[in-house]
Parts: sequence; C-alpha cells; structure tokens
Amino acid sequence: MRKVALLVLLLAACLAIAAPAQARLKWDLPSAGVTHASDGMGLTNGSLSLHRVYASRHWMLDTFTIYGTQYTWTRPADSAFLKPGWTFESVVTCASCHSSIAPGGSTSDPNYPALYETLRLDDAEADGMASTTGQDAICEKCHDLVNGTTWSNAVHSSTQHRGAEGQCIMCHTQLPHGSGLPRMLGYAQDPSPYSSAAGGLQAIARQNYTPTSWRKRDCYSSCHGSGPGANPWPSGGSLAGIVRDTNNTPIPGATVRLWSGATTTTAVDGTYRLDNLGAGYSKIWVTAPGYTTHYVTLPITAGSITQLDATLDLVP
Repeated sequence: MRKVALLVLLLAACLAIAAPAQARLKWDLPSAGVTHASDGMGLTNGSLSLHRVYASRHWMLDTFTIYGTQYTWTRPADSAFLKPGWTFESVVTCASCHSSIAPGGSTSDPNYPALYETLRLDDAEADGMASTTGQDAICEKCHDLVNGTTWSNAVHSSTQHRGAEGQCIMCHTQLPHGSGLPRMLGYAQDPSPYSSAAGGLQAIARQNYTPTSWRKRDCYSSCHGSGPGANPWPSGGSLAGIVRDTNNTPIPGATVRLWSGATTTTAVDGTYRLDNLGAGYSKIWVTAPGYTTHYVTLPITAGSITQLDATLDLVP
C-alpha cells in the first residue's frame, strides 16, 4: 500500500509540474497520442512524419484557436488537392516519402528523386507541379493541385505563384514536416528548417478563410510587399526557465541545447531564455559540469513561451 501511495503522489507531482507549461501554449488544438519521428521515442519508417500538421496531429486541421480566438481555414475537397487513395485524414509515415530512415540521414523515395526544395507550380503539368531539375518531386506522390482544368484554390492559381516564381518553399517550410503553422506554411524569418525561403512569406493575417477567399493583402512577402501589417499569425516560439540543483540553488553557466543546435547558458540566477525557435517537438538537453544531464522532449509552439525548469543532480 505504501508503494501504491508513493506512486500516486509522484504522479500528482508530475502533473502539477507539467500543467503550467501546457497552460502557456497559445495554440489550442485537439489532442492525439501518436508516435512520431521527433518525439524522442525512436526513429523508424513506421514513425509519423508530422506532415501537413501541427505538432503530433496527423490529420489536416481546419480550425485553430490562437490568443483565445478561433479561426477556420476550410479544407478544399480531397479531390481538389489530393490524388486518389489519399484523404485529409490519411496518416503519413516516414516510409511514405523515404525508402530508409535513420538518425543522421534518410534516403529519398527512388521514384521521386528530385529534392523537395526544387518543387514549383507549373501550368504545363497535369497535377500543377514540377521540379526545377525536371525530375518527379515527392509532393506529386500525393498532391494534385488541378481538378480537371481548375486550380484547387485561389492562392495556387495566382499568376505570381506559378512558373519560375512559384517555388513551394517561397511560402511553405523548407522541411516538409514538423511545422508549427497551419498548412505547412512558414515565415522566412523563422529558424531553419521551419522557415520559407529567404524573401518568402513574412506574415499571414489572422482571420477565417475558405479555399478561394485568400487575398493578396492577407499575406506579406517580398514578392508583392502588401500584407496584414497588424494582427499577423505568430512566428516561432520561445523556451525559458531556471536551472537549479537538488538544494534548490540556481546553477549559473549551465548549458541548454536543443536538437536544432540552438544553445544558451544560464545567468547568475540560473535563468535562461531562447527565442525564435522552430515550432514543433524538440529534444532538449540541460548540462553543467559536475552534474548529471537533464533530457526531455517538449513542444515548441509558435507565438508562445514553453517553460522548462530543470533540477540537476550531482554526479555520484
């Protein structure tokens, strides 16, 4: 009975610690427990790719709550932007795009050898896409942006968004999974690889959209310069907290490092903060000479501060 009571107390303590961090997240999205490639639970071809999604949600969302207000981005019909066999609920795994995957490097699908970054919109192609290298690109495996002779939405049908100027990464993230913004969109000023290309998307107006209601003034980019100005969707996220020892004494000079390579050290009072981090799940290490390493995986959320306080034990 003592062991059971102790376990209950430990669980309650963990929940008490976790709750404040979750309360700081600005995005309010449906929860779903899934295993994916960046959650620290292993990297295999069976892991979910985080494609088309926010965090670990593997379906294409159409409602988003940010800073307390809900916005709707109505999905187009599946047939308007997907090839037969795929729906907005389809699960995309690492194997959907890679022939093999392992920490440190992955191999692309041999049927789609062109780099994702070379993909662009193209009138001459039946599915509305082509690669600058002339090879088939991976997005063509699932996506068809032309429904008969009609483009799937007003954004892709814009003259400025096709041909030589129509590179996907002018608006979408340079890594096609793990983004914190809807529809795999990414700001040029976001940290790589969750940014669009330099000179690409700068801001998106926070409002409701249907597939054909996008307007030039809703987006700001170097291509046309107009944009929402005020009230844009947030860009990037932050991580902050304090590092202490088991006596609750702050540890100055401790290192906080993310999987992306972003690094900082704690101040004299043990506090730290990292800004403009790529949104999505990240592995985080907290280290200090003479102490054991604190390791955790947390979601970094666009427009919010994720709180991570760490307690380090002395090395035995």
